[in-house]
Amino acid sequence: MIKDVGKVAIRLGKELVAHVRGTSVLGKLAKSSKPILIKQVAKQSGRFPFARNLFLRTFQRTIRSSRLFIRPLATLHYQHLAQWNDTRNRRWHWNTRFRGLWKLNRRNRNAGVVERVRDVFNTNIRYNNSLASEAYPERLDGYDIGNYIDQGCSAAIYELQRRNLNATNAFEELSSASKTTHKPFPLALKIMFNYDYNMSENRLWEYMGPEIVPLAAKVPKSMLKGRMGNIKLLSKHHPNVIKLHTAFIDVMPMLPGAENYPEVIPTAADYIPLNGEPKTLFIVMKRYNMTLYDYMRTCKRNYYTGRVMYGQLLEAIVFLNAHKISHRDMKSDNVLLEFDEEGEIPHLVLSDFGSALATGSWEVPYPDDSIDLGGNAALRAPEIRRAKAGPGVVLDFSMADTWSAATLGYEIFTRKNPFYRELSSATYAESDLPDLPRRLHYAVKEATRRMLLLRPEARVRPEIAANVVSISLFRFGHDVRSFLERCGIMMGWNTEDLKASFSKTLNFLGNHIETLLDNVTELYAAETIISKAISRRPLSPAELQLRATFLARLNREDVWPALEYFFDEEASRVDAAGGDYYSSASSGVSM
Repeated sequence: MIKDVGKVAIRLGKELVAHVRGTSVLGKLAKSSKPILIKQVAKQSGRFPFARNLFLRTFQRTIRSSRLFIRPLATLHYQHLAQWNDTRNRRWHWNTRFRGLWKLNRRNRNAGVVERVRDVFNTNIRYNNSLASEAYPERLDGYDIGNYIDQGCSAAIYELQRRNLNATNAFEELSSASKTTHKPFPLALKIMFNYDYNMSENRLWEYMGPEIVPLAAKVPKSMLKGRMGNIKLLSKHHPNVIKLHTAFIDVMPMLPGAENYPEVIPTAADYIPLNGEPKTLFIVMKRYNMTLYDYMRTCKRNYYTGRVMYGQLLEAIVFLNAHKISHRDMKSDNVLLEFDEEGEIPHLVLSDFGSALATGSWEVPYPDDSIDLGGNAALRAPEIRRAKAGPGVVLDFSMADTWSAATLGYEIFTRKNPFYRELSSATYAESDLPDLPRRLHYAVKEATRRMLLLRPEARVRPEIAANVVSISLFRFGHDVRSFLERCGIMMGWNTEDLKASFSKTLNFLGNHIETLLDNVTELYAAETIISKAISRRPLSPAELQLRATFLARLNREDVWPALEYFFDEEASRVDAAGGDYYSSASSGVSM
């Protein structure tokens, strides 16, 4: 029966095609579509006839028509699509504000927790503002120079802002600057003193090159090629190293305040041997509120604020140490601070790299006393200060900045540096070091004491010391040690040896201890990310930046030695009655 129906359908199809051939356009279309049409008719006729049962007939109609089959499920489909879009939008909003948490959980699942945390805080501009960059003019006429600020032995500092070329008057320029930067003259111009105006531009770059070590290669390499000698610039910016925007050579201007440095102003006699106008090096950099020296004498603070500042200073030393750069002129005048209001924990940067050793090596031959050993002899490390010049003598600066930073720690916590009057790095003994305040955290005191040991190889490495300060700022519980003990973290075990053991029990113990440390690290990172995202932040911007910097360079090899300082039985017992270890920046005892 089914075959008969198929034959009838084919015959009807042929008759239909023959009827359509009567028209020219449809006829041509029918010729090309004849095999397809016949095939479709045969296919449809080959199906079983509709059943008499209403339910079965409805089912047959539904499955034979794709449109009828899909339509009942269309509502579900659109509902799912809308839900998916809503989820995607919410996920985009969540990732935008809490992107660090998303990366922490999702990014590079094959990497360990410490590696993922380091990756988040190293590459995300939300936690590392130093990654941001923009172009700045490389000519003096691209800026408006403001008032004279200060001067040193080698340079004068002026207020600076970028010139608005579209402004029609000075008032409009000032208004435009205020809108974009929230304050006029947000930059500073450092005018280097050039005492020899016959010096060529190449010689100027080479002679003053150390000043632009923090420039992070913003100046094109082609411009500096052959001009910087063996001086190497930093590969990237760091939050606690002064941010230089650009540097260039231009004509020495006559500015208000020049009477403070008359010896470097060119006179008529200076112009006689010159083919052009006298030039010098100009450095454009971010402007800060004051120096650490001024802050120590004018602003109140407590020990918690001091630890945050000290931690930032040590982070700068860690960064320079990783790039084999020694500052060699550590003093409170060369440490700059930024804050928006009184009482806020300041953001700290290390500046003035004019005496820096940036050749890619820690060693400096010292055949005679004509060799430059850096500025500020009072805070020069003992291995440098006590060295005697002679044939074959080579000085090692690898731990010199670590020692100098510890002396600034005394200045931060006690308002005075013992190596300016009481002691001398050329003669002091370790027993001569004065005690740090009782209320200062015992782990920070012990780390500072070990940074001032006479033998460089015996000193604590800057990475360990910086970790000690950052870990001391943990806000979980009353103190770090009790919190870690409650988490099950035990000291005195070498996790690498445990994991390498043939004993399954010891192997499991090593992995378990590292897992516990990973959990604490994740908790600390998550708290930092959330504190950054919420509107009313429990942490100051400076402390958030310190946390992010610490997490960006985190590794287990440096964390375990730092944790040992918090399990020092003798130090913790002597300091058991100590003070405001975990008080906020707005509380605690002022120094």
